[in-house]
Amino acid sequence: MRTTHSRESEDQSTLSRRDFLKYGGVAVGGAAATAALAACGDSDSDGDGAPATTAAPGTTAPGEPAAIDRDLIVAQPDLWTSLDHLFDRTSQESTANLGGRLFVYDYDGVNPIITDLENTLVGELAEGLEINADKTQYTITLKQGVLSHHGNEMTSEDVVYSYARGVAADRSFGLDGFLHSIASQITDAEQVKALDDYTVQITLERPFPTFLHHFALPFTGNIHDSETMRENSTNDDPWSEEWKKNNTEGFGPYMLEDFTQGTEAIWVANPNYVLYDVPIKRVIWRVVPVSATRLSLIESGDVHVANAMLVREQVQAQQAGLSLPNAVSSFSQWTWYPLDVPPWSHPLVRRAYTHVIPYDDIIDIVYQGKARREFGPVWEPGGVPYAHTELFERYYRTDPDESRRLLEEAGFPDGVSSELWYNETIPDQEEMCVLIRDTAAEGGWDLSIVGKTTAAIQEARIDPLTVGGAGAPANLFKDQIIVPDIFYQVALLPPFGARFCTPDSVIGGASCELVFDDFTEEQILLYEEGLRNALESGDWDSPAATAGWEQSLRAVADGSPQSFYLWFDPTSIHDPRLTGWEYRIENATDYSRLSWTS
Repeated sequence: MRTTHSRESEDQSTLSRRDFLKYGGVAVGGAAATAALAACGDSDSDGDGAPATTAAPGTTAPGEPAAIDRDLIVAQPDLWTSLDHLFDRTSQESTANLGGRLFVYDYDGVNPIITDLENTLVGELAEGLEINADKTQYTITLKQGVLSHHGNEMTSEDVVYSYARGVAADRSFGLDGFLHSIASQITDAEQVKALDDYTVQITLERPFPTFLHHFALPFTGNIHDSETMRENSTNDDPWSEEWKKNNTEGFGPYMLEDFTQGTEAIWVANPNYVLYDVPIKRVIWRVVPVSATRLSLIESGDVHVANAMLVREQVQAQQAGLSLPNAVSSFSQWTWYPLDVPPWSHPLVRRAYTHVIPYDDIIDIVYQGKARREFGPVWEPGGVPYAHTELFERYYRTDPDESRRLLEEAGFPDGVSSELWYNETIPDQEEMCVLIRDTAAEGGWDLSIVGKTTAAIQEARIDPLTVGGAGAPANLFKDQIIVPDIFYQVALLPPFGARFCTPDSVIGGASCELVFDDFTEEQILLYEEGLRNALESGDWDSPAATAGWEQSLRAVADGSPQSFYLWFDPTSIHDPRLTGWEYRIENATDYSRLSWTS
C-alpha cells in the first residue's frame, strides 16, 4: 500500500511529515541535509473513529463545543506491574504516556490503521535527522528547551544514557536489551554517541530497513532523564531499576503524582512539558476488579473511562448512549507454551491443542462477532504486503478427532492433563477458557482452568520471553502488536526469535543454537536464511523480503510454537463528551490528546 511521489522537482526542506519516512527525511548521500520535522499528532479523531476537525491540542475548532476543565477518572481491573519492565500491556501504555520518544507515529487524522509504513514517523523530542548514503549512520538533532518531570533539560547525554541502560548486561531483566537488538540492531552502548549537547549519532553495523520504527516503541524509544536516574541509583542497583518501577522521570506529557498498588494511581500533566498543551490535567486510575462494576460506574457517571470490558457490556453501554473506540486494533489472544515443560514441550501435543480451540464459538459467544480469526503472528492490517494465512490455517481449525490422533502419535493414547492459566483481570479470558476446556475434553484433554493475576503469571515465568520453567503452565495471553514492523514480529516468534536468534546472528550468518529436539536443524536454517534474505534485501516489503518472511514463517509452522486465536478491537467504554480519542498502535491510547467538551 505504498503511495507514489516524484522527488525530482521538490525542495526537500518543504517535505511534509507524510513524506518524511518515504524520503528518509534527508537527502541520502555525501551532502545530506537535515530535514526539519513537523510537530506530531495535530489531527485527532473522534471516539467514533471518524476524523475530527483539525485543531491544536487544548483548543477548540470552529463549530465545536467549548472545552471544559475536569479530571478524567478511569476504571481499570489492575495497575501496572512496573513502569520499567514493560511486559504487560498496562505497563506499556502507562510508560508510553509518561515518557517521551525521539520520534513517534503520526496518523495524520487516519484512525487507526497504519496503511503505509513509510509515511508515519515525525519528531517528538527530535527536531532533525540525517541518514548517510549506506543507511548505517543516523544523526539526530534534539529539540532544545525540553524539560523532564524534574525540570532537567534534555541533552544528548540523556539519549546516550537511555541506550546504554537499554543494552546493559547488568540489568536484572533482559527484555530491554533483547528488544533493542531485535527492533533496532543496537546491542552495544558504543553505537550511540553525543556529538554535542543537542546532536546524537547512532551507528549500525549494517543497513537495517526497519530501523526507524524502533524509535516509536515505549520500551526502546523512551528517553530517560539521566540526572534523576543517576540520583536514584545505588551500588547494588546502578540503573535505578527498583526506583523506576513506580516513579517517573522522563520527558512525556504526564508524570506520576501518586500511586498505591492495587488501589489507585494519579497522573498529572507535566508542568515542564513544552511540546504542546495537555488538555486534561489530571487522570485518576482506580482499580475496579469486576467488569460489571466498572460498567455500573461508567453508566452512573462516576467514572469516565472503563477498560477491559466484555463485548456484551460494550453493546449495553452503547445502547445507553456511551461511546466506544471504533477502531481496528492489533489486540490478540493466543497461548504461551512452556516449550521446555511436558506435555507442552512436544510439538504434536501443541498441534493437538490447536484443534480443540472452538474458534468460531469464541468469536460468536464471547465477542458477539466482533473479532477476527488470527492465523499467525503478523498483523496483516498493519500494511504487511502479503497474506500468510495458508501457512497456519491447517493447524487452526476445531477438530477434536484430529487432536486425539495427534496425541496418540505423540505417545499419549489416553490423553493428557494440564492446567491452563488465564489472566483474571481480563474478563473475556475466563469465558474463553471455559469454552476451550469443554471442547478439549472431546479431544483427549483434561484441562483445569486457573485464574491468576498479571503479577502472578509474570512471577511464574522464569524466562518471560519463552514462558519457560515449571512455574508457569500454558496460559492464555492478551498481546498487542505495538510496532508495524514485520521483522520485529517474525523475529519474536518463539522459540527461534526469543530463544536463539538475535538479529546480529541472523544477519551475520551465525547458526542459531538448537535447544529443542522437536525443531530440526533444517527448520532452523531455513528460518535463519529467510530472515537474513529479507533483511539484506534492503527494503522490508520488496518481493525478495516478502519471500524471506514467508520462508521463515513456513519453517516454524510445523512446530506450532504458539497457538493464535483471534484479533479483537479495544474493549473500553468512554464518556461521549471526551473527544480526541485516537487509538495509537504503539501505546494503545494517547491520553494527552483527549479533551472534554460540554
